[in-house]
Amino acid sequence: TAYALWEDHQVSEIIKVDNGACVMELLEIADDHDADFEEAVPMAREELLQESRKKAARKLIDELLDKIKKGTPFETAGEEPGAELTETGYFARSRRQIPGVGFSEDMMNTAFALPPHDPVADKVFEVAGKFYVIKLNGRQEADPKGFEKQKPYLKLRFEMQRQGEVADSWIETL
Repeated sequence: TAYALWEDHQVSEIIKVDNGACVMELLEIADDHDADFEEAVPMAREELLQESRKKAARKLIDELLDKIKKGTPFETAGEEPGAELTETGYFARSRRQIPGVGFSEDMMNTAFALPPHDPVADKVFEVAGKFYVIKLNGRQEADPKGFEKQKPYLKLRFEMQRQGEVADSWIETL
């Protein structure tokens, strides 16, 4: 779709993406430019360094998951050099985002499926360039009194969600 834009400040049609819709605007068309060797070396070096760092991080997190699955306490594994142990606190599936992590439907579904007797996920998750091993610390049941207080907010939220779904359906017909 971006390649269909040919003029400066031309705007695309509405594009449906995984979690909504977007439009693109062409800001500027740059001239074709093949980098010479002197320009390409630093760019290639940086790309290789980033790839190397990512592989090392992935190896570390895979090793941590293996240690955890073999009995090393989660908290102890989190003290390894290069690892960072953080807690999200309780979160609701309806929020669609995991606090401090971001959006990952796979991680969210896995977290809510973890049983208390086996609280560590069997796989590593990558979200926004970071790797995660997740552990269920507990579940909190919904509070009926809290629901009554939140009911007007929830009703409005679900109405807005429904409006978004109707808009998405309409966009698909364009």
